Amino acid sequence: MFSGLHVIHPLTGERVPLWFGNFVIASYGTGAVMAVPGHDQRDFEFATACGLPVRRVIADPKGNDGPMKKAFEDLGPMINSPHPGFDGLEGDAAKQAVIAALENADAGDRTLNWKIRPWLVSRQRYWGTPIPIIHCPSCGIVPVPDEDLPVVLPRDVTFTGTGNPLATSSSFLDVACPTCGEASRRETDTMDT
Repeated sequence: MFSGLHVIHPLTGERVPLWFGNFVIASYGTGAVMAVPGHDQRDFEFATACGLPVRRVIADPKGNDGPMKKAFEDLGPMINSPHPGFDGLEGDAAKQAVIAALENADAGDRTLNWKIRPWLVSRQRYWGTPIPIIHCPSCGIVPVPDEDLPVVLPRDVTFTGTGNPLATSSSFLDVACPTCGEASRRETDTMDT
């Protein structure tokens, strides 16, 4: 759906129509994207359905530069760029030139996004790799000594369907602290990987 609004392209000054698309994931990044219908299939399908122009900005090395029937998603040199100096660049050189131009125009900053999301590494269940940690009342958190690795899952657990099965095994749970010898408890969570 067309919003009735336009935004200004930061490098060319071109007025770009602002559309709402149901395929943009609002919780990912900012929820706003710059569509590239010539080179992303979802963007191509959206543009085609809405009658929007499709601009080819990456040349097909095989010479297929006629009307586009689908998005060209492979690598190739930049073409048809209204910004001077971009045509002919490809790959990392093209990326670096665009980043430099955005920085020079005070329209963007070079960032590195690993796209890593928070991930829970432990679970309260039997199956999994035991976390090699002992909780000592005096010493605090103490790693299991190397010579006692790997920690092996016990066989005397009770599966009730609720709670953590490892917490039911005294042979697994109750251990001496490897540092001071005091009665301690083994970590009962297992790694999710």
